[in-house]
Amino acid sequence: MMMRKTVCVFAALSVFFSGAVSVHAENISADAGSTAYGYDFLAQTANGEAKQAFYQRLKSSAEELFSDDRDIESYKGYNVFDTVSYSGYGLDKNEAKEVYFTMRNDMPLLFYLSPTVAVEGDKLLMLVPEKYAEGQTRANHRTDICDYITQCSDMLKDLPTSYEKASAFEEMLVSSAEFAYDGKRPSSDADAHSPVGVIVNGKGVCESYARTFQLVMNCIGEECLFVAGIGGNDAHAWNIMRLDDGRYYYFDCTWDDIKGDSTYMASGSDKFSADHTAYTPDGTGAKFQADMPPTSAEDFDYDKYIRQNYHPYDTDLSRRTDVTDLIRICAHLKGIRQLSGKIAERADINADGEINVTYISILSNYLKCK
Repeated sequence: MMMRKTVCVFAALSVFFSGAVSVHAENISADAGSTAYGYDFLAQTANGEAKQAFYQRLKSSAEELFSDDRDIESYKGYNVFDTVSYSGYGLDKNEAKEVYFTMRNDMPLLFYLSPTVAVEGDKLLMLVPEKYAEGQTRANHRTDICDYITQCSDMLKDLPTSYEKASAFEEMLVSSAEFAYDGKRPSSDADAHSPVGVIVNGKGVCESYARTFQLVMNCIGEECLFVAGIGGNDAHAWNIMRLDDGRYYYFDCTWDDIKGDSTYMASGSDKFSADHTAYTPDGTGAKFQADMPPTSAEDFDYDKYIRQNYHPYDTDLSRRTDVTDLIRICAHLKGIRQLSGKIAERADINADGEINVTYISILSNYLKCK
């Protein structure tokens, strides 16, 4: 009887593993990986409705450039791709800048948006760095970034929890990238401050790490925000992400990479706030930032969360222990799909350090007695 069940399980493997959904590069649009968090926050500020309208105008122009491969001409020393009157929206210069940086922080895929803006009269000049003025360069980077998103999606799609996806991606990110320096100082190169840095060149500063983390997490359906502020004594960037318990936690992939550990992965405010201070709505220009959501005081305790919310035999965390858990173990033993990381730990039912055929019997007997 046991052999017959096992044969049926192996026969079902190809069906079971064919249902996962991927993000395909050709389907990635300019708003992929974006969030409306900053946009929504603007509604709570003075002139909120006007700011949101101006945000939408800037966003529309910025998104159009995503698939527009024209070269951007120089104008008075700037590479300007659009000019937008802010006085027509009832805003002043500082408010217009605040809206621009809020929009930029919501849209991590728009790598070509300049970290600075210019003003001429009552118009905000939307800029790209000189490095991205050539349309073919932007097109090449667009392809590379979209391919990267697809590859990451394929690698992360089967992980069942937000924490596992974030943890696995941080490990991927820090193992494939390094911090970019100009001598002993953080690099000022445009690539180093956008996802192009860590994705295409394999090196970037904190902004590149944080925008890439935000981009990939949001593209696979998670809720992740970009945060700018002061880390230690320097300008810095990191992320806040909602995890499986519904609470928000901090991630600083840059410092984890530099330190060579995971101290700042899924970190609570008690520890993180000791050396990180986020910008606030009281700041101006690039230092204006929406109030961030409140975070958990304590670090995320993955093992505790799993113990409290799942049956110990629920290896795929589907909230039910059934034949699919048996399939995963059989696939591992058959060499069809090797389990690793947290899934492998859960499949090790007896916690003896290995997954063996005994677990098929244990799980089968459990399912028979349900």
